[in-house]
Amino acid sequence: MFVAVAIVVAVGCSSKDDPAPADADAGASSTSSSSSTGGVSSDSGVACSANEDVESCQQCCVDQNPEAGTKLKALLVACLCKAEGCGEACKDTLCAGSDYADGSPCDECIRENSACPEQADVDCRNDATCKPGIDCLLVAACSDKPEL
Repeated sequence: MFVAVAIVVAVGCSSKDDPAPADADAGASSTSSSSSTGGVSSDSGVACSANEDVESCQQCCVDQNPEAGTKLKALLVACLCKAEGCGEACKDTLCAGSDYADGSPCDECIRENSACPEQADVDCRNDATCKPGIDCLLVAACSDKPEL
């Protein structure tokens, strides 16, 4: 799974009623200073590595780096809403700032549009606001944890 998809799922780029549940951090501290070693924010990743499943680990990284999650979601939505992405299928929902239903043409297009998560991931890694969230997911090894 691309890192972009992981953090966007945690932020809630879907039809979920509550995009970022407050209790999803599974006990992780909501405040943490972030030190950077070689460009990788290690403090939030170390704190989030204690989460035992992928979802709570991802949510912890979003909670530790809220600006990163917001920026990554914006990068992904911008890509998906281009004409060659899912602009037509999502014009009245995602691209208009609204939720979309599971199984809708927008949802299906998003699931099939594999170029946008990769592009958003690349763009995020090159953005000072976004990169700490990606670093957290990598340091915490969220993608290596079991799903619930």
